Amino acid sequence: MTRSRDHKPRPVLRALVSGAAAGLVRALITLARDHLGW
Repeated sequence: MTRSRDHKPRPVLRALVSGAAAGLVRALITLARDHLGW
């Protein structure tokens, strides 16, 4: 009963997570710029 395949993250999930993280960082940077007046 070895499930080594299920423990690896799927490429789609990884792409979604990385995309969401990039979007969040971008939004945070934009908000900070607006706040600080850069």
